[in-house]
Amino acid sequence: MTYCNKLQFLSPSSIVLAAGGGTRMGGTEKACLKVGGRSLLERHFENFAVLGVTADRVSVVYGTEGVRRETERLGGRPVKSLSPGAPGTLGSFTSCFPSGDSLVVHGDLLWEPSMACAAMQCRGDAVIPVDPRSADREAMKAEVRGGMLVRLSKDLTPTESSGESMGMFLFRRDVLPDLLVCSQKSAAELGDRAALDDAVTLLASVGEVVVVFVPGCRWDEVDTPDDLTRASGIFNG
Repeated sequence: MTYCNKLQFLSPSSIVLAAGGGTRMGGTEKACLKVGGRSLLERHFENFAVLGVTADRVSVVYGTEGVRRETERLGGRPVKSLSPGAPGTLGSFTSCFPSGDSLVVHGDLLWEPSMACAAMQCRGDAVIPVDPRSADREAMKAEVRGGMLVRLSKDLTPTESSGESMGMFLFRRDVLPDLLVCSQKSAAELGDRAALDDAVTLLASVGEVVVVFVPGCRWDEVDTPDDLTRASGIFNG
């Protein structure tokens, strides 16, 4: 067991979804981009170490050889995506579908361990951190009712949205059978466009997905060169 802020929580294995080709970054894989002299992937591994997750328990779903090599350098387990470069993330996730408690993180995410701590301290079998401060037009917004997720969508109106999903998911073992069914249904309906968010939305319609609001930590996503510049200012250490 691992401890965070004197509260006990289960330390899961971890999965990083990093199978994109980096087309909007000029062909450089986003997980290999450097912020403060360290690649995003290296920063993931550093955060996992703080959480008590050793490198050999981190699986990185890759689509390019650059990400594979960086994963091996860091001591993680590279897993070839079944749909490298696909617009959705669900194909990457199902390439490495977990068998036990798992913390799943988007490869283009910059984050602090406190985000994961907040999720791990929740009792729910499926937990997502949400930032109530952030919900712009392009954000993956969360509709929340009574602390439970209703749906994730970029199309939510300001009155429907409770904030932005932060690109991190905690799944405990008991929810995995339902999550697998929801993943299969989402893939059948949406094909390569299906995202993990779609499967989690479907999961919320048949069970409980707990939302933990995390308004006080630094985080950012890197999708464009402008994002990288902004993130470098936020995470400059």
